Amino acid sequence: MPKQRTESTEKCATCSRATGDSWLACEICGDWYHAKCLQITDEAYKVLHKLETCHWFCKSCNEKVGKIIPTLAGLQERIATTEKNC
Repeated sequence: MPKQRTESTEKCATCSRATGDSWLACEICGDWYHAKCLQITDEAYKVLHKLETCHWFCKSCNEKVGKIIPTLAGLQERIATTEKNC
């Protein structure tokens, strides 16, 4: 489940406003966003908050994660091969 916004000092990384409803926080960089600024519907926002294993990343972090995951998978494969050969 996404983390809850507790302080009103955080500003939306898109519009820079500190007020509003339906906030999402990137799990990597920690920036906060209004769901409406991300064009996430109220229905989709409600679903995101009901999911126990939901992970949300902002566009910038999501692009970085997309590059890191294949590298990590390759490293894991190399470690398994090395351990097998030892």
